[in-house]
Amino acid sequence: MSTLRKIKDLEKKRAAALGKILSMPLMVPGSYGRVYCRCGKPNCWCRSDKGHPYSRIVFSEGGRSKTKSISEDNASWIKKVTKNYRDFKEGIKKIKEYDSALFELLGKYLKEIVMQTRDKKEYN
Repeated sequence: MSTLRKIKDLEKKRAAALGKILSMPLMVPGSYGRVYCRCGKPNCWCRSDKGHPYSRIVFSEGGRSKTKSISEDNASWIKKVTKNYRDFKEGIKKIKEYDSALFELLGKYLKEIVMQTRDKKEYN
C-alpha cells in the first residue's frame, strides 16, 4: 500500500474516532459502583450479612476524592454518562495515536515526493 493511501486511511479512522467522541452529549467524570454498608442497628439483618446495598459515584474535585450516593432511579443514567466519559478519554488516546502515526507517514511522504521530484529533473 502506498504511503498516500495509508495517510488517507489513517485520516478516515481519525475522523471516525473524532466523530464518535463528539457525538456523546452527556458525560460525567467518575466511577460508578454498587457497595454495601452496615447500618449499625443491633437487630438489623445487615449485621450478619454484607450490608445494605447502595449505588455511588466516586469522582475527583479540586484534587480531592469525593463520593456521592446515587438513587436507584438514577443508577442506569449514571452508568451511561460515566461510560461516555471513559469512552471519550479512550477516544482521545486513539486520536493521539493516529496523529503520531500520521505525522510519521507525512514525513515519509515528503521524502518520497522530494525524491520523485528530483528524479524528474535535477536542479543546481
